[in-house]
Amino acid sequence: MTGAGISTESGIRDYRSEGVGIYTATNHRPVIYADFLRSSVVRQRYWARNTAAWPLFSSFEPNIAHSYLSLLERKNKLHWLVTQNVDRLHQKAGSTRITELHGSMFGVVCLGCNLAISRQALQEKIQAENPNWSATPEELAPDGDVFVAEEKTRTFRAPSCDVCGGILKPDVVFFGDTVPKQKVELVTQKLMESDSLLVIGSSLQTYSSYRHVHHGVEKGLPTLIINIGPTRADTLADKIEGRIGEMFSWLTDRGSLVHMDLKDVVSQLEEIAPSRTAEGWDNVGLLVEPRRDAKVEHIFLTNDLTEEVLEEALQLRGKRVGLVISYHPPLFSPLKRLTQRSSKERILLKAIEAGVAIYSPHTAHDNLTGGVNDWLVSGLGEGKVIPLSVQQLAPGYPHLVTIRGVDGTEGFAALSDIVARERCGEVTSEGTDAVVLSNDRGLCSLLPAIKEKFPGNQITISATPKVLSSGSGRLLTLSQPASLSTMVERVKQHLQLAHVRLATSQSCKEHLITTVAVCAGSGDSVLQATSADLLLAGEMTHHRVLEAVSKGSCVILCDHSNTERGFLREFKEMLHKTLHSGVEVSVSLMDKDPLCVV
Repeated sequence: MTGAGISTESGIRDYRSEGVGIYTATNHRPVIYADFLRSSVVRQRYWARNTAAWPLFSSFEPNIAHSYLSLLERKNKLHWLVTQNVDRLHQKAGSTRITELHGSMFGVVCLGCNLAISRQALQEKIQAENPNWSATPEELAPDGDVFVAEEKTRTFRAPSCDVCGGILKPDVVFFGDTVPKQKVELVTQKLMESDSLLVIGSSLQTYSSYRHVHHGVEKGLPTLIINIGPTRADTLADKIEGRIGEMFSWLTDRGSLVHMDLKDVVSQLEEIAPSRTAEGWDNVGLLVEPRRDAKVEHIFLTNDLTEEVLEEALQLRGKRVGLVISYHPPLFSPLKRLTQRSSKERILLKAIEAGVAIYSPHTAHDNLTGGVNDWLVSGLGEGKVIPLSVQQLAPGYPHLVTIRGVDGTEGFAALSDIVARERCGEVTSEGTDAVVLSNDRGLCSLLPAIKEKFPGNQITISATPKVLSSGSGRLLTLSQPASLSTMVERVKQHLQLAHVRLATSQSCKEHLITTVAVCAGSGDSVLQATSADLLLAGEMTHHRVLEAVSKGSCVILCDHSNTERGFLREFKEMLHKTLHSGVEVSVSLMDKDPLCVV
């Protein structure tokens, strides 16, 4: 059973910690259910404050404690999780066997017709009905409430149900409300099926949580409480007083469950976006391998790996970053030495010294279905999306031979020698697997030589894909044509930018936009042959822009990495779903485009 204390290290204050809890340090008190039902003024004030808080409240991420409990579930050590919290951080960490005792702030229900909608959908409805309203939130509470100046709430239009006009309420148990009977019975059942009870970060002051602890103790369940400060059940159970994040960091230090071997992480990354699908000029994949037996318990994502970003990764409180995934490869041009002379050299040396691996996907993610370019085009409107160009994968080599578990550089070198001797293909790698792209002539002579050199390795033969799953750039044909000003606003909102650069001609100003060609990063080569109404890229050369405008296209430029960085949030979710290991993933806060408008 978890309470507000488990989420404090994600940035959400708890209720009752001495001197810092929202109740002990402020005059804040939650809304009472009866007041919410009775008074339209109370509902107006509540929804105004909740609307101001939602962007921040919905953005919080799970911490090591959430991840550890999720891992225990996957290892069948955790039978059921009951949380008093409404922040959904357990689900974000991957927990599925869970009961939200007091509901979730991520859902909304109508008290008139029982319509259920997502909180994000309601946020969009509220913004449409209050286009000129805004407020700066202060003192965020664990229930998603904030302090907002009273005069701001008076001008706010509270939402109502679109179906019946009834009262909308977040899908949570307000103070003065009761937990549904079927939920209480389910928690009791799961408690009785368990061998023991662990309470984390709760003072157990509410009866809805305390009664389950009392019931478990009465039935003889060994019970342990981890919390800062007194709890209502201190006389009933064993207790450890301390910071929850430190406790779980201590556990991981002594026989960590929350890690993966680096080679396994790399294999998973190659399954998401194989390095062989990157552009030929690119340098992708595992660039720095500090040790053969390296472990990864925290992955750090960035668009550009600068010295400041690497320092940020190394200084994360209570977290040992084992792998930095840098979208742009920090190692591109060949280096003849590693000294302290240049930033690139210092980054590589510091990463190796700290035992941090570096991986870069770059254009493999650009070409990926669901990758960077698909993310970039997703905020521009509904319509049909196709690649601007489809890249042939190794033309002339119809056979793909995969050798599993090739050991180190010597194994790859031996394989390269075989292929060179037979003059029949190309060698590449996917994690610890070697891949040979072979022609028809060489396949018969190649296989016996490979089996002789690698007698214990699994070898498979398949047809080489004729094309990538997608390709370079994207062309969007809008279902509903839009004005240029509308498209500019969509780009700014999607990329969270205050300014973009725009090139237009008189002809393109006068027509609606029907087709949009996009290319994340540099768009020169990918966009040069297209005749779309609008071109969107991070950057293009002066003369390419002039040429596009002369052909009747408009051009929006956002600076190079601004068209890529937002994908890291999508990639983070991909990793959470793919790794299934409890490994934490975080995104750099220091990473930013080097250029800004002043």
